[in-house]
This record gives sequence, structure tokens and C-alpha cells, in this order.
Amino acid sequence: MREDFRTISNSNVRLIKPRSPFVSSPYTDMFKGLSNISKTPFKGIVGLTSFSKLFSYSWFRPLVLLVVALLMILLGNDSSLQNSLANGLLIVGLVVVGIPHGAIDHLLDTGNWEFKKAPVFILKYLSLSALMGAIWFFFPPLALLVFLAFSSWHFGQTDGKQWNFSPVISFAWGCSVLFYIMGTHLSESNSILLSMASIALPVHCPVWAMLPWLLWAIYRKQSSLVLTVVWLMLSSQVSLLLAFGLYFIGQHSLTGWQHLHSHLKLSHKTIWLHSVPFHVGAWLLMALFFYLWPTLKVSNDFNFWSLFFIFTACLSFPHTINMNTIYRGKTNNI
Repeated sequence: MREDFRTISNSNVRLIKPRSPFVSSPYTDMFKGLSNISKTPFKGIVGLTSFSKLFSYSWFRPLVLLVVALLMILLGNDSSLQNSLANGLLIVGLVVVGIPHGAIDHLLDTGNWEFKKAPVFILKYLSLSALMGAIWFFFPPLALLVFLAFSSWHFGQTDGKQWNFSPVISFAWGCSVLFYIMGTHLSESNSILLSMASIALPVHCPVWAMLPWLLWAIYRKQSSLVLTVVWLMLSSQVSLLLAFGLYFIGQHSLTGWQHLHSHLKLSHKTIWLHSVPFHVGAWLLMALFFYLWPTLKVSNDFNFWSLFFIFTACLSFPHTINMNTIYRGKTNNI
């Protein structure tokens, strides 16, 4: 017996210790990442490299959004400082990634802009936008329902790819986020919705309505999803436009940009430069849209933001169709 024991103890057999369920989980990885970065002195190239590494972590961006949401709450709702900072962040975000992420649909098919195909592409794009505009003009309630449906699908599809959701879960997530943001800002949302289509949300959405998603995220050990749900709940305490802007720019647009970067296999600078013609065109179209939309001329109390979202619906309709072909693994856009 002793000889057998000595033989085993002298062998190369290694005993495997039971591992804690928290070892190497996304949560410990997150804290390790922050710890490693904090130990690195932010000096010269080494510091810049270490700081840029943060952006490679999936949890970093939602953590930043959480901090921004907290900061905005601490500054006080509707304070001059909060308004100035929020407006600055939203304008910069729209210019840098919000609009550009939807202005490179012309690259999705081949990754190159072929001038011979430009007239056909632009005609199809504007035709779909005009179709959406016509529905808004003649059937506003129907247009609003279509807009909310394809927005929920598009938001869910983008986030679902990031967190490996099924199509059903992705759509449920998109609906939850969109209606949570609107429902927790009921008076602001209804002011815009009534002006858009004479439709109002019937009930206020409680802050805790996202708790099921939080518990599910914890169960799946997805730290980035946990942080996203937390900052979304915090965003219920700021204005509607700021809450939606944080999600649209900080979550949706940046996530979509990452997916486009992976699909096109081009540098961020190259992609952004390719977006400039349609980016500028979007601003010009918006100015023309505001000038020509009949309701604006006959109504003094027309809500500015309702017209802005009507324009957004028209322009995002063909974009959603194009992105859907990418997420479904197809190669041909409109």
C-alpha cells in the first residue's frame, strides 16, 4: 500500500482542484482589465497603447456610458451645464459616428464605390425614402407603427449580433429598449408622438421594467450586457433626447460601426471618408425636408423633434433594409 502511494505521489499525475464558477468569468476579466490598465503609467506611447487597449474590451464602452449617465444625473436635469454638455456630446456623436454609420450603405455590396452604379443606387435609396415619406403624409398612424417596428428590428439585430441573440430574442430586446426609453419619458414621448401621428403611449413604463433583462444578463455572465441594462435604467432619470441619444450613438451606432468595419475590412479612417458624400447629403436633405414639409408651414405649434424623427424614419428605412442583408449573410444590397 505504501509503495503504491509512493508510486502515485512520485508520478506526473496532477490533481485538478475544483474551480470556482467565478474564475475567468467576464466579470473577473473586466476587473482584471481595469487593474492591469491602472498599473500601467500613462506616459508616452506605452500609456496611449494601454489606454487604447481598453476599447478592445466589450465591457468598456457600456461602462463609459454608465459613467456619462451618472454624470448627467449629478449635474441636475435641465441645468445649463447639463444641457450644454449633453448637446455638445450629442452633436459630436452624430457627426462622428451617428450619421456616418448609416452613410456607407453604398459600400456594403463590394466594399468599393462604383460610379457607374451610383445613379441606380441613389435612385433606389431615395425611392424607398420617398415611399416612407408618402406613408407618413397620407397615413401617419400606419407610418409610425412601421417605423417603430423596423427600428426595433434594426436595434435588436445590431445588439443581438454583439451578444449572440437569436432573431426572436434580438427583436424582443429591440422592442424592450425602444419602448423602455419612450415609456420612462412618457410626457416627452407623447408630445412627439401626438404631433407625428396623433398616437400616444397609454401607460408609463416603470424604471424596474428592465430587471428581467438584467437577471438574464447576469445568468449568461455577459458583463457588457449587464452594464448596458444598468445604464439604460439610469437613463430613465435624464431627458428623453439625452437617453435616446446615448443609446443611438453610444450603443447602436458604435456597435454597427464595428460590424461594418469587420465586414468591409477597411480602416476606420477610410470608411469615414467614404461616408462623407452621403453624410453631407443627409444634412442637405434634412434642410430641404424641413423646408418642403407642408405641415410645418401651416402649423405654428408643430413639434420640431417630431419632424426630425419623421425624416429619420424616411432615411433609415432603406438603411435598415441594407443592414439586414449583411446581418443575414447576404451580399447584395438595394
